[in-house]
Amino acid sequence: MTTLLIHTVLPIHIVAGGVGLVSGAAALVATKGARLHRKSGMLFVCAMVALALTGGGMAALQGDELTACVGVLTAYLVTTALV
Repeated sequence: MTTLLIHTVLPIHIVAGGVGLVSGAAALVATKGARLHRKSGMLFVCAMVALALTGGGMAALQGDELTACVGVLTAYLVTTALV
């Protein structure tokens, strides 16, 4: 059951990582405050939260408590940085 759940979540984790890389690069290149910067930055935040939560969830399912806590902490820090 755990392996099936991890295989289901892993593609979401991988796609979120790719989206995070592309949108983060776009946010860095765009002029600060421009529409592209704001939109790509928001997409980056969403991708990072998805990445952190899926990674933390998979770690928790495998019994790696430290990595699971780091995933939740990362999601928290990214969210509060946005605010």
